Amino acid sequence: MIRKCLLFGLFLLAGGLGQAEIEEDDRHPKSSQFAEGRDQLKKDLLASLRNKKAAGLNPDEADEDQFRLWQWMENWSFLNVATDAEAFRELGKNTELRRTFLENLDPKDDRQAAVRILIRLQKEAPEEVRELPGLAVALALVFDQPFPESWPHGQTGIATIPKEDVDVVVRMKEVAEKQRKGVYLTNLRDYLVSELKFVIDHPLKSSELDWGRKKVHNNLTNFKGIYSGIRYDHSRLKPPVHPNWLGTIYTLEQIKSNGGICVDQAYFTAMVGKSKGVPTLFFTGEGDIAGHAWVGYMDNPGNWKTDCGGGVNEVVGRAQDPQTWESISDSEFEFFSKRNERSIGYRRAQFLTDLAAAFPDKRVDDWAGLALKAKMDYLPAWRLLGMRMASDKIEYEKQVNFWKEYVNRFSKYPEIQSEGLGKLIELAKIKGDEQMEESWRRQLVKRNRGNRFDISISAAYENLAAKCESGDWDGAEVAYKRNLIEFQNDMGLPVLDGLIRPFVKIAIKNGRLDLAKRAIQSARRAFKVALGTPAKGSGQYNLMLMLNENFTEMDELLNKKSAVH
Repeated sequence: MIRKCLLFGLFLLAGGLGQAEIEEDDRHPKSSQFAEGRDQLKKDLLASLRNKKAAGLNPDEADEDQFRLWQWMENWSFLNVATDAEAFRELGKNTELRRTFLENLDPKDDRQAAVRILIRLQKEAPEEVRELPGLAVALALVFDQPFPESWPHGQTGIATIPKEDVDVVVRMKEVAEKQRKGVYLTNLRDYLVSELKFVIDHPLKSSELDWGRKKVHNNLTNFKGIYSGIRYDHSRLKPPVHPNWLGTIYTLEQIKSNGGICVDQAYFTAMVGKSKGVPTLFFTGEGDIAGHAWVGYMDNPGNWKTDCGGGVNEVVGRAQDPQTWESISDSEFEFFSKRNERSIGYRRAQFLTDLAAAFPDKRVDDWAGLALKAKMDYLPAWRLLGMRMASDKIEYEKQVNFWKEYVNRFSKYPEIQSEGLGKLIELAKIKGDEQMEESWRRQLVKRNRGNRFDISISAAYENLAAKCESGDWDGAEVAYKRNLIEFQNDMGLPVLDGLIRPFVKIAIKNGRLDLAKRAIQSARRAFKVALGTPAKGSGQYNLMLMLNENFTEMDELLNKKSAVH
């Protein structure tokens, strides 16, 4: 049965429906015959799956190939003109490209735009697509939506960056040509799509990358020397502080010539790495006193190093996933970088979870549950099962036990663990158990104090905001004072910006001026106890000066509101 429906699917991709199914002037063409054929493939696939035990479903076998073919055929509706049909079919017959595209596609991707990029690449660079299908997929998933306006970071000042509107076909051909000539430090064929996206995720002109590749001679053995090779410009941190680039152009050559601070060192290192075919990731973070920037890079396929330019332990790092441009923390990245995508366990868990998501009414619990047996930390399966339990309104205790197990499973990864604690808070809230809701909130704060104080601060403020919204201002003040005690060992700018300032603002906004005044006074006392009397010129002394400026601004805002009243 599976062989029969697979052959039928390939027949459709081979041109069995004919070019006439797409109208030249129809921007959203649909082929009823193609849709009917896809529906039949689904029926045949499900019939085959029902005849097998879930334990017999494995990646790289006919079942998965048929499933990915069925998924791929859904993209038929994105074809614009008749000439797209041939390219679409050729892409579909490229089993590696088809599989990796569907495995890596994220719900936040612009699927239509990504498919359109692949079709254009197949039309205009077919040889390169055949040689490097993973690169084609990476380009489609990164360039399906525009880069953030803030790229590469927020400290370039007024400087001009040598960027361009990237033509994906030109980029594909340029990178493939360099791969053929062996000018990279790496072999791009060794990388997965999830790694290749960190090679091509930039809008810089090719001349800028050429400079980095030719003028910087570090290899993977001494890669960290690229960062330290940029002279640190201490003058920019002397009063008056100049955190932004002071020049009018922001190029790799200028950074090398003039030096820079950590954000420039990190940018330079990341871009030079990409110019040499090395996957790199740009991290920035805020600590108690100041920020920092550093780089993650891949020294071997599948092996990330995230300490290039690091060494500031109290700073929590964040980067951007170039596929979705969403923020990802250094600990989240550590989890995802260790998921071992090349293993058969990971591949099997992914296949089973994708089956469960695609056919939600067809033994979803069997497939997703089996995915966890294949790989217990496969996060998408956990999330799918949790979502299914909520939609099916599974009894409260079972859902609580599920999320408790989730919390314990991911205890080493704060953001992921906090997601489970958030679900437990949500369940208690739905049940109306205020005592348990408060208990889970306090656990969320407690578990993340110290190494991940940013999560604790965010959770603490969410609790305050919820009390304020419900009108429990006395409870909010009690919780606020308790938070100041809980964070006494982490008192710094994150506490000020994430807890104190927003609480003062929400109190003022709601006319609770006396509460706002007490909140400022309590915060001043807490910082005084935490900082003591620091030596003039020290980091703690500079922090104290910044805090005083911020408290003065809050006092002025409060006085203005008081004068109006």
